[in-house]
Amino acid sequence: MIGGYRVGMGNDMEGRFTAAREALNAGDTGPFLALMADDVMWWETGDDAPLIGRDAVANRLDELVAFGIHDDVHDVLANAEHLVALIHAETRGEKGPFSYSTAEVYHFADDGRISKRQAFAHDTSKIERFFGQSS
Repeated sequence: MIGGYRVGMGNDMEGRFTAAREALNAGDTGPFLALMADDVMWWETGDDAPLIGRDAVANRLDELVAFGIHDDVHDVLANAEHLVALIHAETRGEKGPFSYSTAEVYHFADDGRISKRQAFAHDTSKIERFFGQSS
């Protein structure tokens, strides 16, 4: 550790994150869930309250897989404490084609697993309408 930061964590997590997102695109949630702490707090775009716990996030990821979401990780920036991913997602599910872009911010626990996730979008109301969310 240097100045309270775990050295070298950023690049390792960038690769693990990108590989896990690729698996998620193929319908495999396991590698992405393996990156998360048991008590992860997961905020969806536009939601005031987070999903809490890996099981709750697993259920949400299963819903997203069922929607047929495919995302493209445009860029990933990471250090020992945070990872920011710029993502463009699209689906061609039952509700028709839909695409959106988000910035997702991940916070790491001391053990290197994801403890918090927050997602931000340029058009939150459009996302809420498509997914049937309400703030």
